[in-house]
Amino acid sequence: MRKWIYITFGVVFTLFLVHAFFNFHYGIAIASAIFFPAFFLVFLYNIDVFERERFKDILLVFLMSFCVSFLTCLLWVPLRELLLINFEPGFFHMLFGAGLPEELIKIIPVLIVLKKTKLINEPIDYLIYASSSALGFAFMENIDYIYMFRESSPNIIAIRSLLPTFMHMACSSVFAFGIFFYMETKKIKYLFIFYFIAAATHAFYNSYLTHLIIIFIILYYARLIRALISISPFYDEKKIKLLKKGAYILGASFVALHVVNIAFITYYGEFYKLKASQQIWFTEFIYLFFAFIFYKIISYNLNINKGEFKILGKRKIKLFSEMQQTVIKNYYAKINFHEK
Repeated sequence: MRKWIYITFGVVFTLFLVHAFFNFHYGIAIASAIFFPAFFLVFLYNIDVFERERFKDILLVFLMSFCVSFLTCLLWVPLRELLLINFEPGFFHMLFGAGLPEELIKIIPVLIVLKKTKLINEPIDYLIYASSSALGFAFMENIDYIYMFRESSPNIIAIRSLLPTFMHMACSSVFAFGIFFYMETKKIKYLFIFYFIAAATHAFYNSYLTHLIIIFIILYYARLIRALISISPFYDEKKIKLLKKGAYILGASFVALHVVNIAFITYYGEFYKLKASQQIWFTEFIYLFFAFIFYKIISYNLNINKGEFKILGKRKIKLFSEMQQTVIKNYYAKINFHEK
């Protein structure tokens, strides 16, 4: 399987490089879009402290997602324009045009990993591989956005790296969380429930109050990381301190993001005679502020306690229903039984 993934990625990415060879600005878009996902892949690798996945496996899912996203979108994007031509812009347009199809596309690599390998063997693995897959999709998508808006939106690198990239990771992780419930219960309803939650969140983000919704999405994503690590069957208190390295990498990624974004603003502001106006730099300040908030939320939620599954609310297990609470309790009871 690995060989075919590498070959497919090589062929697909070569098409992008050929385009970049004939269009220098497209090459800049590729380079600008890749560095933040690369940092975050390293972050995902470093938060898996108890039973660490091999980086090449995380990278493999990223590459697979890039290929799957590119090939499926070749078919879906023209079809979407045809099917949704009479839809008014808004929530339902985004639900059917982006949320439902894109959440399916992003989860395909995770399902392949579940079916063909034994890589996923603890709860946090669902989030790690779902996030890696979402990063592959976001990388593919962000290349075109950065290229298309390079003249009209000089802050496009910060915008695309921070907002939709985190949205894609969080929504894919919610869907993957539903797959975790399904794997524990064999009840297919969890697949549909969490798939719809992920798709609806995606559509709502695209439609209304994006900047407020992204804060909630980041908060949920960060707490989900903590909750899933806390119920790891490989929990080892001595390894908790290793999470600090993940926080440092996360901080470095945000600093690097804004260095690249400022360089992008400076270059295209001069090249296209765009004025580096106060509005442009004020917007950069806003996204710098968002990066700081994201860093604080995620790094704070890397503080974990064994067996504590706390996402929403103050109770140790509080999610959406008593049945789902029972699934977590049974899973953790199973872990304790095997430990004994």
